[in-house]
Amino acid sequence: MKILSKLGLFSLAIVALSCAKETPQEVKKFKTLMGETIEIHDEVMPKMSSLNQNIQKLDTLKSIDSLKQQQAIKDLKSAHDQMMSWMKDFSNTFTRAEINQGLQTENLDSIKLKLNELKNLNSEATKMKKAILNSLEEAQMLVQNK
Repeated sequence: MKILSKLGLFSLAIVALSCAKETPQEVKKFKTLMGETIEIHDEVMPKMSSLNQNIQKLDTLKSIDSLKQQQAIKDLKSAHDQMMSWMKDFSNTFTRAEINQGLQTENLDSIKLKLNELKNLNSEATKMKKAILNSLEEAQMLVQNK
């Protein structure tokens, strides 16, 4: 009798595990893409002070091409604005829980919507990173060649 009872509990456990919902592929994609997006942000965020420092340096230089100097300042400011705008959009789109723990919903339409929003913000983060790195490189070349 004990064996049948244990066998019944074991069977019930197997059935319960097999009925457990599998995580939708979109949730896995969201988690991966969120990690990549945060990584982009974390890579360029420390460079924000360099943007401001280079703006100040270029503003005080008198011995370089004025047009290049003004364009470099414009590019640095634009890169800074892109970061600020991206961070605002990102924090308005995702909750802290979604950023840190992933999606908290089981509604597939909501999951797909959030994944699409994240794809757009990831693309913007990639553009922002490129703008920051390129503007810093150009500014540093101008400062070194003064």
